[in-house]
Amino acid sequence: MMRELIQKLERDFFSAAFCGDRANLERRLAKGFLEYGKSGAIHDRESTIGALLGLRDDRRIEIEGFEVYALGEGAVLALYVSRDVEGGSRALRSSVWVLEDGEWRIRFHQGTKISRSQSRGDVGIAPTQTAPPITPGSP
Repeated sequence: MMRELIQKLERDFFSAAFCGDRANLERRLAKGFLEYGKSGAIHDRESTIGALLGLRDDRRIEIEGFEVYALGEGAVLALYVSRDVEGGSRALRSSVWVLEDGEWRIRFHQGTKISRSQSRGDVGIAPTQTAPPITPGSP
């Protein structure tokens, strides 16, 4: 159930209708949001909102191997591979979602470009592998 919810929230960012509404973006992106893009650029909350507001068409992106791991009370990590249907580019994706005021908000996102043939398993993260527990003070 959590997996389906977080995947739906991730997919909203592929929708021009969702991204064309500043209120949607301000509600969904946590204050202090940060993204490390697959291009290597770093984007803060405002620059991300500005870029998403400029989306004119739905992005045709497929999600592969979507998994969600609990990080603690009210925080989860989403891991998946995205594939741009039109261009064929692929990226490893990770997002940290936090529950704030009863709503899930994305706090951090990273995309790392991979080859068209790579999978999560090729970089040491098999789709069925469970993440180790995260404890305060651990690296």
